Amino acid sequence: MKAAIYLHEISPSESCLAALALFELGRLEDAVAFFIHGALNRPRSAKVLAGRRVSSPQSREEWLDQHEGESLRENLGGFFARQTARSKRATEPSGLLEG
Repeated sequence: MKAAIYLHEISPSESCLAALALFELGRLEDAVAFFIHGALNRPRSAKVLAGRRVSSPQSREEWLDQHEGESLRENLGGFFARQTARSKRATEPSGLLEG
């Protein structure tokens, strides 16, 4: 978790990674804050991580944003594969906000 928060401090786009680490530690309020920060900085990455569809990128910035999310989701395949149904619902943006 410390590494994820350190990366977040260097690059705000890493907030989604920090959110997942905090979620795993049961720090749900912190996870929500970091996920929202990540979604504001990298909305396409946040959608990909939440399992949402994204339209075709219209700019290089959108492509990079989406690619970051896809790469992170692929690298965290084990994390997403072992989630329970309840945990999957909780990590969706609407689930994180419900608590």
